[in-house]
Amino acid sequence: MKAEEKFLLIILNFLAIFAGLLTVDIAGLSIGYIYIYSILINLFCLYKIYNLTESYLWFLLSYLLLFYVSRIFDIYLGGIISSDKYYIDIYDRMNITCIHVFNIFYLIFFKKNTDSYKIEVSFQRFKHTNIVFFLGCMFSAIFMFVSVGGFSAIGSSRVDLKYVNGTKIIALWLSYFFAIHFFLITLYIKKNRYNFLIWLAFIFYVVAIDFIYMIALRNRTMFLLHFLMIIFALVFSSKFYIYGKEKKSDKNIKKIKIFKILSLFSILGMIAIYARFARGVYFETADKIEISMVDMLMLSIQSGDIGYTTTVLDVLYYMDSNNILLNGQSYYRLLGVVIPDFIWINKPPTTDSLIGQALTGLDVQTIPPGIFGDAFLNFRYWGILVFIFYGILFSLIDSSKNYYFKICFFSLSFVMVFHFVRGSFVNVIFSMILMILGIILSKHLMKLKINAN
Repeated sequence: MKAEEKFLLIILNFLAIFAGLLTVDIAGLSIGYIYIYSILINLFCLYKIYNLTESYLWFLLSYLLLFYVSRIFDIYLGGIISSDKYYIDIYDRMNITCIHVFNIFYLIFFKKNTDSYKIEVSFQRFKHTNIVFFLGCMFSAIFMFVSVGGFSAIGSSRVDLKYVNGTKIIALWLSYFFAIHFFLITLYIKKNRYNFLIWLAFIFYVVAIDFIYMIALRNRTMFLLHFLMIIFALVFSSKFYIYGKEKKSDKNIKKIKIFKILSLFSILGMIAIYARFARGVYFETADKIEISMVDMLMLSIQSGDIGYTTTVLDVLYYMDSNNILLNGQSYYRLLGVVIPDFIWINKPPTTDSLIGQALTGLDVQTIPPGIFGDAFLNFRYWGILVFIFYGILFSLIDSSKNYYFKICFFSLSFVMVFHFVRGSFVNVIFSMILMILGIILSKHLMKLKINAN
């Protein structure tokens, strides 16, 4: 990206911040036009930045789906939001301003790398690494299955299973640490050019593992995480050269065409929406899904995966009307993950747990406040500054020349980034740290060599 282009993008983002902070008619332009302008600038930034492995894509996609879609639907069609104008103004100011602050500092520190490279690894090291992570994945899945009581957990509700802690939490941490296994084993099968029966056995293996996690967790996280890693392992397979297995003639640097990944987004969205409603059918004793895909889509826009506006507004109303200010608790609570309760006796709950308990009365219910909602609950409008840090962090990750890390992080981070943007801070950050440690271990075991142009 040229310096002139980067400067233009920064100026355009500053204009969006100015308009977003006012959130009133500007020369006759309504808030709807400000949202449209904001979307166009975000998409333009994505067009200039995206080079296939930038996690900026996941952040921006999650942000727009969660916080823009339902708000724009309400502006032009109505009937979705029922909240005081005071809280809607807070929502609009924080929503528009925060994403463009993120963009500005991402652009300032971002350095675009080549996508012409080859990752080389010996077949024996690749094989041994796969064995290590296969055993780790199997152990964590079996450990999870046992911790929730085996098949008896099928008869338990999602709330009942949330009360199961201890060994279940450890099993979950292990599953995140060994998550890169699904990327590596798919790549292994692809590079060995196994026949249809091996692929069929692999499918049964993945279904069995994800069935265990669906029973234990009652959410879509693991299924979508594994599904994406398998798909991206196939997409990025041409970036890997396994010497001692592939012919030397295959050792050429190839560019991956972007059309291989574009078709995934709509498919992923439909699967995620369907899984949200199917969960209540297959695990809460219902017989069938009684709403159409169109109805599912509309419900998701109103209060689901592509419509988190109403939830954020409810949280803002409750916390503000009860005069609750967290003063950074959402962020320093991350330390509590590794500090035992007997040391930190008055350990505060995570923010999504605190809100979930307050709004539902269930001590195991979690309701994330949205990434900018979380910032506002901690620091009011000063929370906008948190997005400076987020922009720099994602920029440094995407500017890395550690191409193996970038591919792996991009392949497994969508679900985690989505939850992060939705407002789950502590558990998501810790899970991502475990995933990164797993990637680092796999890289160390394989002793990779990068050949880049």
